[in-house]
Amino acid sequence: MIMNLNKVESVFVLSIVTLNSLFRYVHGITIYTSYQSEIACYATYPIEYPATIEEVQRLVLKAIAANSTVKAFGARHSVLDTICTNGTPIDMRNINYVDVDTNANIVKAGAGAQLADFVAKLQENGKALYGQVPSFGGVTIGGALGTGARGSSLMHHTSLSDQLIAVKVVDGFGNIQVIDESKPDDLSAFKVHLGLLGVIVEASFRTCASYKMHVYNYQVKDDILFDNSAIRMATEKDWFQMWWFPNTKSVIVSEGIYINNDALGNASTYNIPEIDQLTAEIINNAFELGQTTRSGIVLGALELWSKLSLHKQVPLRQPIFSQDGGISITNPATGYVHGLMQNKCKKCGWDYGPGRSVYVQEFAVGLDISKFKEAVSGIRNILSLDHATFPIYGIFIRFAPQSTAMMAVEFGQTTVHIEIVTPMRKNRFKESRYGLSTVQAIEQFLNQLGGRPHWSMSGQVFHTTSMAQKNYPNLSRFGAIIRKYDQNGVFLNKFGKRITGASRELTIDPRMEHCALQDDCFCNKNRDCATGQYCGELNGFKVCKDILSLKLINDVSDGALAIVGKLLST
Repeated sequence: MIMNLNKVESVFVLSIVTLNSLFRYVHGITIYTSYQSEIACYATYPIEYPATIEEVQRLVLKAIAANSTVKAFGARHSVLDTICTNGTPIDMRNINYVDVDTNANIVKAGAGAQLADFVAKLQENGKALYGQVPSFGGVTIGGALGTGARGSSLMHHTSLSDQLIAVKVVDGFGNIQVIDESKPDDLSAFKVHLGLLGVIVEASFRTCASYKMHVYNYQVKDDILFDNSAIRMATEKDWFQMWWFPNTKSVIVSEGIYINNDALGNASTYNIPEIDQLTAEIINNAFELGQTTRSGIVLGALELWSKLSLHKQVPLRQPIFSQDGGISITNPATGYVHGLMQNKCKKCGWDYGPGRSVYVQEFAVGLDISKFKEAVSGIRNILSLDHATFPIYGIFIRFAPQSTAMMAVEFGQTTVHIEIVTPMRKNRFKESRYGLSTVQAIEQFLNQLGGRPHWSMSGQVFHTTSMAQKNYPNLSRFGAIIRKYDQNGVFLNKFGKRITGASRELTIDPRMEHCALQDDCFCNKNRDCATGQYCGELNGFKVCKDILSLKLINDVSDGALAIVGKLLST
């Protein structure tokens, strides 16, 4: 959502903000948000839409002359304030070219090119990347590099960041520079640039001949998580990821092997499905009903529906893989390798505005793979103490080899990624998600275990100065690269100042009354939690607990859920 508000509209929209914010609006302000409206950014100047690198350069030079700031963004597919600026926002959508040099085996892409279009252009020219791509095709190339977005494998590079060989950038002095493999330390920083090193305008990658993948999704017991079977399986497949559903003690495995391009099959994934407004409202209302009534049965049924959708045909959802454009399921499936790894929804569940969209709260960490068993055992222990459901897609588990990107989650460690996505409430500023205490305890446990929070999928409480210093060993090196390319802080924002230690200020939505509801804080007092909750402890961590225990409520429903699960799985 992007708004340029007039003065009358501003009084309505911003009536509850501070006098200082209102004063700034009266003098002209642009409000824009993250893709699901979790982060709201307030900029002094209108959003710019450059179409050339020279236009980007002029915007940066103008900001330098005005002692102001800029921030480039793509799809805004983030839950963090990495996308915000109090100066000039730059939307890169118009710099979206994809040039494939089939002779040199190089592809150059504008930073605003969407991943799905990038992949389609490669396929059209009989080419592919050597490594993998992120799962959402709607992210931009510049944005994916900014946060280190990834796929899942222990055998191949999983991110665009680790396949990057050069970038063209406008730096904080207004100069156009090319950073390539002749400057390995600088390129290492630009691979996950966090929007703090300049405006990335173009990125280059090596290509190879096109190839296909054969992929199969299937259900197994979750014993594989606790006896090292999962890690062994991950080392044997080109593609390997899992969705864990601890309430039914089951795992959906997705494993793939690379095969020759002449193999039969042209399937694609619809992992992020098309959802029209009516369906989005039905799903949203079902989530809200379950959360309002604290009904483990309602949310458990939605969790089972989600689990089945990952390997079977279910109503109200496109199949996970399809040969016919998303009508009927194909599992196992064979198709162009990157077409089975990512897709872009044209009508996404988050497109229809507050109250009608499926908005989610995201959390993700990367752990050294040696801590995997300890991590899943700890999660299971926390779930035995209090209840939660995972109705979006369970607990998502992915893998990645060590990264050479300076600020990558995977730097210096073979990594297992653990991701938890839960549905937001319609009034997410005042009302608590179901199972919030359990999720908060799991998040803090994984952080304590050494989990590095993902740059676009974890709340601001995990991206403070102290957290960044604890989790990222190259932070001081990265700070030196920032000063080299942006000495005057043209690209700095609150996020950048936090991780570099220049400030501790968060980007807090003025409507937010309870900071712990969206991971803006760990609770210290009851006021940090929703009405009907108190700040207590679970497994030694400060969490927002319902006054009436969820575990007590759901002990009654566990038997019913087990019966429903057996019926739906047959």
